[in-house]
Amino acid sequence: TLSLHDALPICNNQVAYVQFDNLETIDGNIIFRTSSLQSFEFPKLTTVVKDFDLQCLTSDGEPGGEITSLRIPELTKVNGRLGVNNLGKMISLEFPKLQEVGSVDFASIPIPLETLSLPELSVVNGDLNLVSSYIASDAFTSTGNNKLQEIDGLSNLSIVKGTLTISKFQVLKKLPDWSKLEQLGGDRKSTRLNSSHDQIT
Repeated sequence: TLSLHDALPICNNQVAYVQFDNLETIDGNIIFRTSSLQSFEFPKLTTVVKDFDLQCLTSDGEPGGEITSLRIPELTKVNGRLGVNNLGKMISLEFPKLQEVGSVDFASIPIPLETLSLPELSVVNGDLNLVSSYIASDAFTSTGNNKLQEIDGLSNLSIVKGTLTISKFQVLKKLPDWSKLEQLGGDRKSTRLNSSHDQIT
């Protein structure tokens, strides 16, 4: 078992390839800030004790990176915030074994994303935000993600202690089955659905 008993912060726009083949546990934060990312590999990572934060924002403030697929196959728990944002060319984002997080902050899901998979996620101890990036055409109209038709998973959700937001997806046809959801926010079963393309609070 290989563990890192500290944070793993890397903020360098020249970093393109990230690979930690044997790392299983990070006792602090994992923070990556790079607009050149092409590959991000943590095949054995199971636990992040604090935050998992990946950003690919360019110096112009635009989504960056060349990476098209991100899959963390063994990750089961992030005690803090799970954030993956501003990856402009991402097509597939998968956390197949993730069960519990402090919060999910996907606040700028790429417009071309086709696959979003969180099939085992059960407990979110804060907010769960799934929000698409968007392009404002004018003051009244905008274009968000136009590829994602269905979210793979979230049917195992039982607890979301904060708000649950799904927003700016243009062609999302089907919301997950939330029949196992017992708590949303401070109340149990306090779900209100505004729109299949907008927000659930």
